[in-house]
Amino acid sequence: MAVPRFFFHFHDGTDQPDPEGTELPSAKAARNEAIVFMGERLRDLDGEFWPEGEWRMHVVDEAGATVCLVRVSGET
Repeated sequence: MAVPRFFFHFHDGTDQPDPEGTELPSAKAARNEAIVFMGERLRDLDGEFWPEGEWRMHVVDEAGATVCLVRVSGET
């Protein structure tokens, strides 16, 4: 049985499409990866998120169907 591939399209002021995708065992695993990715990116900024405003991670499956959409925004 083939392992499904998921695409993690990220936007942080500029679109960063994921042309290759990642093989993961399930949509739940893809949702978990999206949350981990966003958390790691925020941690790497060391508090410098505020000028960016909003980030989005749109995760789709191989057919292009939405698996999840994660949004992170902040206001000062």
